[in-house]
Amino acid sequence: MNLFLQLFALGCATGGIYAISAMGVVAVFRSSGVINFAHGAVAMAGGYVMYSVADTAGLSHLIAVPAGVLASALIGWLVYVLVIRPLAETSTLTRVIATLGVFVVLQQGVVLVYGSALKIPEPYLPTGAVRAGPIAVGADQLILFVFSAGLTAVLWAVFKHTRFGLATSAVAESPRSLAALGWRVGRLRGANWALGGALAGVAGIALAPGLQLQPNSFALLIIPTLASAMLGGLRSFPLTLLGGIALGVLQALCAHYLDLPGVGDAVPFLVIIGVLMLMGRALPLRSHVNERLPRVGGGRVRPVRLVVAVALAAVAAQTLLGVQLLDGLTVTLVTSIILLSQVVVTGYAGQLSLAQVPIAGVGAIIAGRVLAATGIPFALAILVGGAAAIPVALAVGLPALRARGVSLAIATLGFGVAINAVILRNSDLNGGAGGLQVGFQSVFGIDVGSIVYPARYAILCGLVFVLLALMTANVRRGRVGRRMLAVRTNERAAAALGVDVASTKLYAFVLAGMIAGIGGVLSAFRNPTLTFASYDPLTSVNGLIQSVIGGIGYIPGALFGGIGQNGGLATAIANTWLFDIARYLVLILGIGLIVQVIVQPNGIADVIAHPPRERRPRLRTLRARLPQPPNPLARRRAAAVDAQIAAARQTAGRPSGGRLEARGVTVRFGSVVAVDDVSLEVRPGEVVAVIGPNGAGKTTLMDALSGFVPASGTVELDGRPISGLPAFRRTRAGLTRSFQSLELLEDMTVLDNLRCAGDPADAASYLIDLVRPDRGRISGATVAAIDTFRLAGHLHQLPTELPYGTRHLVAIARAVAAAPKVLMLDEPAAGLSEVERAEVGGLIRHLADDWGIAVLLVEHDVELVRRVSDRAIALDFGEQIAAGTPDEVLADPRVVDAYLGGAQPALSTATAPAKERS
Repeated sequence: MNLFLQLFALGCATGGIYAISAMGVVAVFRSSGVINFAHGAVAMAGGYVMYSVADTAGLSHLIAVPAGVLASALIGWLVYVLVIRPLAETSTLTRVIATLGVFVVLQQGVVLVYGSALKIPEPYLPTGAVRAGPIAVGADQLILFVFSAGLTAVLWAVFKHTRFGLATSAVAESPRSLAALGWRVGRLRGANWALGGALAGVAGIALAPGLQLQPNSFALLIIPTLASAMLGGLRSFPLTLLGGIALGVLQALCAHYLDLPGVGDAVPFLVIIGVLMLMGRALPLRSHVNERLPRVGGGRVRPVRLVVAVALAAVAAQTLLGVQLLDGLTVTLVTSIILLSQVVVTGYAGQLSLAQVPIAGVGAIIAGRVLAATGIPFALAILVGGAAAIPVALAVGLPALRARGVSLAIATLGFGVAINAVILRNSDLNGGAGGLQVGFQSVFGIDVGSIVYPARYAILCGLVFVLLALMTANVRRGRVGRRMLAVRTNERAAAALGVDVASTKLYAFVLAGMIAGIGGVLSAFRNPTLTFASYDPLTSVNGLIQSVIGGIGYIPGALFGGIGQNGGLATAIANTWLFDIARYLVLILGIGLIVQVIVQPNGIADVIAHPPRERRPRLRTLRARLPQPPNPLARRRAAAVDAQIAAARQTAGRPSGGRLEARGVTVRFGSVVAVDDVSLEVRPGEVVAVIGPNGAGKTTLMDALSGFVPASGTVELDGRPISGLPAFRRTRAGLTRSFQSLELLEDMTVLDNLRCAGDPADAASYLIDLVRPDRGRISGATVAAIDTFRLAGHLHQLPTELPYGTRHLVAIARAVAAAPKVLMLDEPAAGLSEVERAEVGGLIRHLADDWGIAVLLVEHDVELVRRVSDRAIALDFGEQIAAGTPDEVLADPRVVDAYLGGAQPALSTATAPAKERS
């Protein structure tokens, strides 16, 4: 018991320091909505400044400690001014990636100035023991714990009761409103970034004497920091303190009582995963903002160019390149394979993973141990490494089922730390100080040891990269690629099209993990003795940076990123003809990332694929005046699509209608009842309208029927209960919907939007597309939608290139392309002109009268409801207040009162004679 209390007390002291650092993250997040991944590096910088002033310059700690805190505050302010503010109009994810660049710049800057050797600062607080019965706690730890509690109280009071704190809480919600009140939003946010930096500096200085100063380990303070902040909900300072203390105690107890190497470092990761799984959602809410990610390539393969390039590279490797350049080429290729996994999981599927390099390390360590124990052929060992990485990648991907964006990045970074601590640094697995002895390898009887035959090993790595790149390109061009891009662009829309979002995410992690595992094996087996120190989480951060610089949505982007790897081709060329660039390369990459996300976030590959002609106005003007030659490839593709449409038109069948019945549907958000015991029925060939003022619960009712929010009650489709089915299964059963905000897949053409809805829901394509991509046949329902909504001339355009009215038609046509039995339309005429509204109304009646589809229509336009609907129900505050024919419902006094209360007074037409339907 005494030991437990001792460990508890030590954990409280450490947790208090975690909490101080986490409060800096909270201050920044509350003002800007950004999680600063460079926070641990800022803390490290404060510790090193204190060390320089006190231990190197010999000045008093009374000067050194404030100097370290001020330096960290200045760094925090500069990060905001130079990096975050220029990215104010970009996505939150882009700003997070930029902070990763800052992290690398600070960490590498410290290495260049101070070196990577361990620094041991002199203690600046009393170090004697303070006893309370059987418990002994260091005086310095007790002081820091009391200080953290007092600091928490001060921060709580400041943010709760001062104008500065109240304005900080308001600025993240509505910066324009705050600016209208006379506040300077930039200065307010800059002050909070400076405060966050100062708190990071305090934590770094507090930890420096005990943790000691070492760039790699110290910078990973971000993991327990983020875990503590998440336990506090990224909002509450008192809860952050409690979260930090709980985390510190848990670490101390696990490290002592669990006989497992690295378990103390893994605890923050487990906390993060637990919080995300409890607080996350399988699908985002309507309020979720779909952020635009870097552009994605088409995965097109030019066979002739590829064969020529591979042949020339093989000849050059055998005859022209020296040993140093060959080694650089090999490093570039194995790194490019690992970065290719980043293209799959982040570029295609939109899941920001910071664990790809540790996953690669798992593949390497398993392959090494299996080969050393059994003597299997090297080619088989490569496959073993890829297969061994799959279950780890699957585990890394599990948080993606309930987290996304920044939260997922935090979870995967924590997972990377846990993998590194528990597996890669485990001497029982990695061979200890001597590493794993595997000797030189051969493939099909040909020696390929990289030391003796560097050209052969480089050619082997090149061939593996080409094969994996072709496989990745196949996936991009097939149906699986469409599913990935749908999930990447808009998870809600993807689920509404029948895409299994969870399976698609996990598949992306599994495929990316297999690729990373193969890359890890080839990287480790460059030497006859395998070591695993280079597969750490910081290298994974560098890998993401290289991917973004190269073009994370493009397969060639992985190759461009690999060229910049330390020891790769760029290093080899510079060392051969220029100067020793290796020690500066990571710093250059970090600065390059920051500049690129501001100037060109799509990467080098995108610049090559889409030259910025807007920067050459004279050339653009000249090109516009000259007749442009036809694009043969584009013409062949258009002809192939036209042929598919013509063939499908011969056998095109229209969807058949079904019956939707809902009884007692109720939706609660906490204590708020958004939909209260609503029942309705929609029969084949019938249009039923749901009307009501803003906030009446109309869209929430549609969300409940389609499976996007949990609800009680019963929902049946053709007499079959579907209440327990997820959204994508309800779509596959025949219940489809559109969205008020359209939610088109803007990274895909109109044709691919429609194809995604009409694709068969098979699992075989996950394997088939790896070898032979299936672009997917154009279904009869898709052709019918194209013809009915007159979209033939827009099939090869992106939704962003279309007029607003046409975008509405595409949104409805996409839902129709899924061959629905019941079609639910959420305000399909919102924002349209009178002519466009009439056209939409006619199409709705056409779908019901001629196709027999049951249509549930949510609409504010009273005249449209009167023209197209057979029956109507009215909601107010989630309750059904009227039902009947449109004229009966619109004339009901309760409906008139509800509309007037909803600021829609133009209801005098409610008692006018009904107009004929279109």
